[in-house]
Amino acid sequence: MTPESIFHIAFWVLFGGVFVMRAYFSLRVRRAGERVMPDREAIEREGRGMYAVRVLMFCLLLAWLALYAINPPWMGMLSVPFPGWLRWVGFALGLASLGFWAWTQVALGKEWSPQLQLREEHHLVTTGPYAAIRHPLYTAMIGYGTSLALVTANWVFVVLAVAVIAGLAARVPKEEQMMMKEFGEEYKAYMQRTGRFSRNRAAEPGPQAATCVKRVSGDMHIQLNSRAQRQRLNGSRHTLPLDCAAVTGKRHDPKSKA
Repeated sequence: MTPESIFHIAFWVLFGGVFVMRAYFSLRVRRAGERVMPDREAIEREGRGMYAVRVLMFCLLLAWLALYAINPPWMGMLSVPFPGWLRWVGFALGLASLGFWAWTQVALGKEWSPQLQLREEHHLVTTGPYAAIRHPLYTAMIGYGTSLALVTANWVFVVLAVAVIAGLAARVPKEEQMMMKEFGEEYKAYMQRTGRFSRNRAAEPGPQAATCVKRVSGDMHIQLNSRAQRQRLNGSRHTLPLDCAAVTGKRHDPKSKA
């Protein structure tokens, strides 16, 4: 068995994994009484042109998969000289992306839809990977598309990976606009504490902020877990304990009145 044959097997392992996973979660959504295919509103929201391009790319992908399986002699003309170790890194990235993808689907449950549409009683998912990332499903797709390009070392899959990334970049603003229209201030607050495709490090509390406590009234305290919370409360006329004063840079006056 040649090294190229081994990478062909690795590719079909990755492709088979995503096919089985999507089929399973699509079936779960349908059993919950929700639709998977888009309605007219979803198509209009995405844009008829963009939706047509997505369908065309899917058909081209199926045709190319058939050619890749046959592996005609001229296929070698499209090869990219990636080193073997990089192609194995791509396979590891693909497995990790599949695992992350599955975790995201589990967190979404029946709220998942491949279209730009919401469920009748849709609720904002902020658990699992959604606790830190707004679009973890797209993060998994980007990693997965990149892994296929590396494993196959084929220019067609490289172009497909770039097209996937560009398509997701164009889709995300429309999806976020849809979510803001549905959830309003709740989603805006969610956007502030999360990153689009990765964790938002700037929104994470520092070691001092995590323990900074501010007296509000009597014995009631608020745990200040972010810079935004501290800034909102620092404008109030409440005393600052010494540990909060160290974080905010304000002096604590024990004679000040609450």
